[in-house]
Amino acid sequence: MSGLGRVFSLYRQILRTHQAMPSPMKELGATYAREEFRAHLRSEKMTEAQWGQFVSSWQQYVDSLRGDTIASVSGDLDEEVVEALSPDQRQQLERLKGEALRFRKDGAGESE
Repeated sequence: MSGLGRVFSLYRQILRTHQAMPSPMKELGATYAREEFRAHLRSEKMTEAQWGQFVSSWQQYVDSLRGDTIASVSGDLDEEVVEALSPDQRQQLERLKGEALRFRKDGAGESE
């Protein structure tokens, strides 16, 4: 399969994986993936190495949603990683954490 064919195949895998999610998550995930793939496909500045990283990261995302991840990999950040973040990045991380906790508390993370 050509490189571009693999990219489209991965995109379809992402959309199929999102179908199993609750509606708000499905819509958010599909919209984000569509925007990311469009932006990267339209970019004329992407190097081969950047394409490799892009595809690898999205494949890890699909694997994590499907539960195919390696047992030693978790969603937790190492303390070293957090310490290396800028103050703005730490603030964004805290907002994201708050939203994720609120989302779970509201029951939106449960299957419909």
